[in-house]
Amino acid sequence: LQVADRNSLETDNQSLKALMGRTQIGKNILVAILSRPEESPYDTLIVDGGNFVGLKLGEIVMAGNYEIGSITAVYPSSAEVTLYSSSGQKNQVEIGPNHVKAEADGQGGGTFKVTLPRDVSINVGDSAIDQKLSGNILGIVSFVDKNANNPFETVYFSNSINLTMLRYLQVIIQ
Repeated sequence: LQVADRNSLETDNQSLKALMGRTQIGKNILVAILSRPEESPYDTLIVDGGNFVGLKLGEIVMAGNYEIGSITAVYPSSAEVTLYSSSGQKNQVEIGPNHVKAEADGQGGGTFKVTLPRDVSINVGDSAIDQKLSGNILGIVSFVDKNANNPFETVYFSNSINLTMLRYLQVIIQ
């Protein structure tokens, strides 16, 4: 039911964007993963393609419906992708059913942390999406740390992508 609901919302989203003249910008290029975090520097990937296929710095990298990172270095036949979950990365997100805007800090290993006021209603299973018009999913809330003595709560979410199982990614060419 959740997948059917997500597909219905995606169709509505695309129709609304087309109606408002905001159809997909750019095109997708399929790239193969050459090395993963256990083989390359922490929370980075090396993908094939590079300058040869027109990859450029800053382009968005997708794994299915998840936005996982961006191109941070381009070589003649390969490129480096830094994952948004990389330690020190800052991501502007909307989280939960009320689309609470927040800054998510990458924690490494596909996880993120957000600090919000305690009275904000965020629950395990809520989505965290990118604030850009694309509204790509960055992750799903896995834990909410509430402490009665603290006016803030810490929300943890992860992208639920197992990079060891992936062979290919999409790069959104702008």
